[in-house]
Amino acid sequence: MSRRALLASLVPAGLALFLWSRASGPDVAPRAAHAEVVANTPPADRVALLVALDRHAPGTPDDFPPLRGPGSDVRLIRELLIERFDFLPENIRTLANEDATHAGFLHAFEEHLIERSGPETEVLLWYSGHGSRVPDASGLVDAEPDGLDSTFVLFDSRSQRRDGSFDLTDDELHSLLAALSERTERIAVVTDACHSGAVLRGTPAAAGARSAPAGTRPLDLERLEGLWPAGIPLLEDGDPRRRQDPRWVHVAACSPRQVAREIALEIDAEGEEPVRYHGALSFYLSEALGDARPGDTWRLVADRTSARLADRFPGQTAWYEGNLERELFGSRFAPPPRGWLAVPSGAHVSVRAGRVQGLGEGSVLELFDARGERSLGRAVVRLVAALGSIAAWEGDPPEDATGAMRAVEISRAPGIAPLRVAVDSPELAELLRTCPWVSVEEESWDAYRVTSGPGGTELHSPAGLRLWPTDSDAREQDSVEVLARELGQAFQLEYRHRTVYTLADDAGDLPLSLAFVPVPPEKLALYAEDGFIEAEISAPAASGGSVGALAGREYHAVGGLGAEDKRLVAIEVVNESDLLVHVAVLSVAEDRSMNVIYPHPGRQDNALSPGSRKTVLVQVFVDEGWVRERPMRDRYVAVATPGYADFHPLTRTSSVRGDGPKLPGVIADALRSPVTRGRAPRPDPSRFGVAAVDLLVERPVERAPEGDPGAH
Repeated sequence: MSRRALLASLVPAGLALFLWSRASGPDVAPRAAHAEVVANTPPADRVALLVALDRHAPGTPDDFPPLRGPGSDVRLIRELLIERFDFLPENIRTLANEDATHAGFLHAFEEHLIERSGPETEVLLWYSGHGSRVPDASGLVDAEPDGLDSTFVLFDSRSQRRDGSFDLTDDELHSLLAALSERTERIAVVTDACHSGAVLRGTPAAAGARSAPAGTRPLDLERLEGLWPAGIPLLEDGDPRRRQDPRWVHVAACSPRQVAREIALEIDAEGEEPVRYHGALSFYLSEALGDARPGDTWRLVADRTSARLADRFPGQTAWYEGNLERELFGSRFAPPPRGWLAVPSGAHVSVRAGRVQGLGEGSVLELFDARGERSLGRAVVRLVAALGSIAAWEGDPPEDATGAMRAVEISRAPGIAPLRVAVDSPELAELLRTCPWVSVEEESWDAYRVTSGPGGTELHSPAGLRLWPTDSDAREQDSVEVLARELGQAFQLEYRHRTVYTLADDAGDLPLSLAFVPVPPEKLALYAEDGFIEAEISAPAASGGSVGALAGREYHAVGGLGAEDKRLVAIEVVNESDLLVHVAVLSVAEDRSMNVIYPHPGRQDNALSPGSRKTVLVQVFVDEGWVRERPMRDRYVAVATPGYADFHPLTRTSSVRGDGPKLPGVIADALRSPVTRGRAPRPDPSRFGVAAVDLLVERPVERAPEGDPGAH
């Protein structure tokens, strides 16, 4: 006997009739009329249900603090669905706070998603709020790896002392999706909540603590009986109808052991306090969706989201499963329009582009509607960071400047030099002229070069280093438009490299020194067991580096060649300030690789007291992909900050925010405290110090002839 039948057998007939009447309304006629209308209505092309919980009902325990981002999440996604993917506004239903009750969710899922879907309907369910867990009600041994159901905490889930018994469980969500998948298999579910990777798991997953407190009581099946949609089986754990290979796609904010974080999207005119928050998954997934092209799969979009999320929050890993090879929204949408995504907020506009794209304070932007067709006016960039900026409207904001927009740079601020590029294809050159970080000019000794030949199109640095395509990029190009788009991404990566590489241009106000020293004998003895030897370091060159901070700081070393040739060098960092500081050491190599070599990810044991020093060991080798005869230049940059700063995401790609002209944007971003759902940021002081040295790494053979041009 099923648990549903068992419950019916335990409830008196009169009570059962009363409970059923609560679900169906005061009489049956309106429900029957509704069913007739639905039967005569053709299925929708696309439908979406967006659920946002910023707060919960009175009486909810204080352990569930209000959240800052869910409302912003669904507003952003709604605009994106309408402007980018042609969803009709009437086909998008939003449940927020008081509307997002347990009963409200079940009713909206049945009426708006199941009843309006046909075989070709694209369905999107998006949940943004708290996640939790409660004891599994099935009573089956090993039904859940931890004996707990994963849940969503809806508006009334924890009020009236319902300690978990009224959460929306994974069993309910599985059952609803199974019923929906009988209508259409084109289903996508996004869950931006703590530990949401387990809520739709198809196979058992590891258990972990939730940031939202776990409930102590299982799902109240008697209360659910009065709400559950008629005709939909409630599939609990162990039910053979529970699919282990779900038809739907599920993208979750994090794994079952992790928390879902929030990020600040905008800052006010003075650059002091964040004014808008988003769930990190919602923000980066919206970016990936905005960049998607027809033919992209859900796996590709999820991979891009996961990479951006991991860059910003190394401790949060996107979780995705299901039919990921399905094309995004059936590929029935247009390619992304030109320009960068921009979001208005009063007199200001948040633009998802910054120094990496060549923007600077004073850059003038033309703002278009979300399709990139109709001009809405102009704005001037006032605050810029590596991958984000804030612009102010020229004059009053237009009344129709709402929702997502596109920003195109029409003039560049003084002092922000674009990459000088020579292109041998006139058609390609014309398309690249629209890239704001590129200046297409005649070929010269200091210009990047885009060449086309029998082997395909390639991008080379002024020193002749091939930057694109890499081995992973190499593929057959099908149009000049695709080439221009791919080259634009390559130029973006080059700007990113230059941003981190030139950190040493500003030494800051915390004195710091950096130099190569002999490897300590005890360290060398320890690593010798694994075959390491000490690399020979030559003295600094008489005339050194390419920036003022590196004068006389250019060393030479012979690097290892191959996995078995392990050579170590030691870098000594000295805190010459009168403050206790945290020190990070980054490597920025000429092959465009970047890494944080100290401290290790997740470690915060990098504090140095005044006058103290730290020795960091580095393995030196020549990358097999380095084909130049001359040595490869590796730059090591040490950064001192009063508080702990995480630079791991900044060596890849991330949204970097500036705190004024004194503090480089990459440092400002690293200093920002992580924001989790319900937790406000606590920014640290903005003093910093930077020191750098260069190492010219030679192959373990006779040196190549002189005369090859420099790297930078």
